Amino acid sequence: MTIASAAINAVWKDTHARFNIDDSRIYAAGFSGGARVACQFGFALAGKIAGIVACGAGFPTNITPSRSTPFVVFSTVGNADFNYP
Repeated sequence: MTIASAAINAVWKDTHARFNIDDSRIYAAGFSGGARVACQFGFALAGKIAGIVACGAGFPTNITPSRSTPFVVFSTVGNADFNYP
C-alpha cells in the first residue's frame, strides 16, 4: 500500500466515523501533486467519489482517463505550467 493510499483510507475512515456524509456527494480536490492524489482517490474509491477538481496537474502517469472514469473531472492549469502538456 502506498503512502497516498494509506492517507486516503485514513481520511475516509475518520470522516465517515465523525460526520454524517452523503456518499453520493463526495468530491476531492488538489493542486499539483495533490491533484494526482485526488484522482488516485477517485479510482481507489470508484463509485463513491462524485467528482474531482484537479488544479495544476491531472491524472497520475499510471492512470489513463477514459469515458469509463468513475467520476466527473474539472481540471484547470495555466498555459505556462509544466504540467500543461
